[in-house]
Amino acid sequence: MGDLFHYLELRAQGRIKEHKFRKSWKAVLYMLEDAAAKPSQNQPCEFSGEPRATFLMDFSPSKLRVASTH
Repeated sequence: MGDLFHYLELRAQGRIKEHKFRKSWKAVLYMLEDAAAKPSQNQPCEFSGEPRATFLMDFSPSKLRVASTH
């Protein structure tokens, strides 16, 4: 897992030598596919104020959840 974090850090800095991190890249792809395959739970919610846009986002008071519509 340490190699994975090191890979992501170097990637963010633009300092990747791809042949050296082939195993880490495979781990990243596996994690992304695993997360994408999990079901998400959508719940209806009420928006505060009057929405006047085609895309709207509203945050919970605790800022831990976000609701959006478009």
